[in-house]
Amino acid sequence: MKLLTHVVLVMILVASALIGGIFFASDYLLIQNLKETEYTAVTESCNLVNHTIQREIDTLGVTGRDWATWDDTYFFVQNRNQAYIDSNLVDETYINTDLDCFLILNTTGMPVYGRIFDHENQTAVQIPENFLTRIEESLGAQRSDTVEGIIVFPEGPMIVAAEPVLRSTGEGPAVGTLIMGRYIDDDLTGEISDITQMPVTIRSAGDPSIYSGLSQNPGPEDGTPIIIAPSENKTIVSGIITIPDINGEPAFTTRIDLTRHLYLQGLEAIYAYIIIITVICAMAGIVLIISLNRTLISPLEIMSGTVTAIRKDQDYSRRMREGGVAEIETLSTSMNALFSSLQSSIEQQKEYEAILRESEEKYSTLFRSANDSIFIIRGDRLEDCNTRALEVLGRTREEVFGAPIEILSPAYQPDGRRSADAIREYIRRAYAGESLSFSWEYQTADGTHRNAEITANRFDLRSGAYLLVIGRDITERLEMERLKDEAFGQIEQNLEQFAILNDEIRNPLQVIQAIVEMDSCKEAKSVLTQVEIIDDLVNQLDRGYIESEKVREFLSKHYRIGEKK
Repeated sequence: MKLLTHVVLVMILVASALIGGIFFASDYLLIQNLKETEYTAVTESCNLVNHTIQREIDTLGVTGRDWATWDDTYFFVQNRNQAYIDSNLVDETYINTDLDCFLILNTTGMPVYGRIFDHENQTAVQIPENFLTRIEESLGAQRSDTVEGIIVFPEGPMIVAAEPVLRSTGEGPAVGTLIMGRYIDDDLTGEISDITQMPVTIRSAGDPSIYSGLSQNPGPEDGTPIIIAPSENKTIVSGIITIPDINGEPAFTTRIDLTRHLYLQGLEAIYAYIIIITVICAMAGIVLIISLNRTLISPLEIMSGTVTAIRKDQDYSRRMREGGVAEIETLSTSMNALFSSLQSSIEQQKEYEAILRESEEKYSTLFRSANDSIFIIRGDRLEDCNTRALEVLGRTREEVFGAPIEILSPAYQPDGRRSADAIREYIRRAYAGESLSFSWEYQTADGTHRNAEITANRFDLRSGAYLLVIGRDITERLEMERLKDEAFGQIEQNLEQFAILNDEIRNPLQVIQAIVEMDSCKEAKSVLTQVEIIDDLVNQLDRGYIESEKVREFLSKHYRIGEKK
């Protein structure tokens, strides 16, 4: 992966992490708080709806008690005088008190007076029979007691307050029951909306349309007093509360819708903030990429090209261009120093290689052309040998290479030792580090026994320990020394015989000289002259013998020739 690509990916990763962190932090710190605020507001509004309806029930109950604990009402139940109706139960009474129903029952449950006011037509009408039946079903045995709550009629839910009719002092006995009712209509819904400052919708209990448009529909069976759910488009959060009737059964369901201004504004703020951060990161990334390209990437590409060229043509005399940021300059200086060191090392290596090649050639020439036999032994087997060794042994390379060392020797040495035991002992000592020199009798391919002076030394290579064995054939030298010894012995024997001969010659000469001197004759002088000549010759031979004795002693002392063994 290129550095620029890596940097771009890292920047994208960092920017994504930053944006994601901002988004999740904002969602956790802001959006969740806004949601909780909205849900709290909706919950409070639902409670406020419940309290408002309960207040309406309580207000209607107070109004009903005022009418029920009034002597005029008490006597009206007993005598049903028209004056009570004409003066109290006029249309203005229904309008001013927002009443939809006014009903008085006697103690047997029969209606004494009953009207339902039609606010649309501004007229009061007789209560229908089914209405009375529904009242009877809902109140039941509680009719003679104070009962306040909601009763659901086909026309809609109605707030109902039933009070026993008593005297103004509150004393009884009760002569009947006064029932007042007010429909929960659009006017009341509007009042509730004005109080909660939110749109309020009322549906009958179990009507699924109350959940229309919500992202979830828990339904009335959920059992939760207040259900809060956002709309599918997330622009509204709704609260749904079920209001019980006078017997505790669900009477109707109320829905309050809160437009999520704060939530939407929060999202807009977060999105705007993310866009700003994205633009800032993009601009910063562009600036950073341009800066990196000028200060780092471009110099690195130049350096890479230079290194590639140096690797291709092996010209280590080239140098990096220095300059730029401190790190690049330091890197360029270090690489130039490296190239300089490599150049010097390569030149030295070339010199060493030339010297090594020359040395190898010398040693190879020495090894191949040496007049002595040279063997390289690994373990107890022949690893290599020179041409002279093959010539002396009368063998081929295939016969020698890898063969055990004892094949070059006869079974026994002249001193009686087994060659295999002796050679292994020498090998052991040589591998132990001892420098050996010894005489050895070896055997050529045709079975001839010859003598050699052997030197053995250990040397180590990476592949292991080896022995360098040099053998010099001394068979002819030994033979020459033997012949010299024999010749010198013969000469010495001849000299000894010559000395004896000199003595034997002098004795007759002395006799001849004595006879001649005793018998003087004319030939005496001539004979004596010849005796002197012969004696002089003998004396010269004696002097030669003495000189020969000195030569013999010199040869014996310095060259060990003629040394008695």
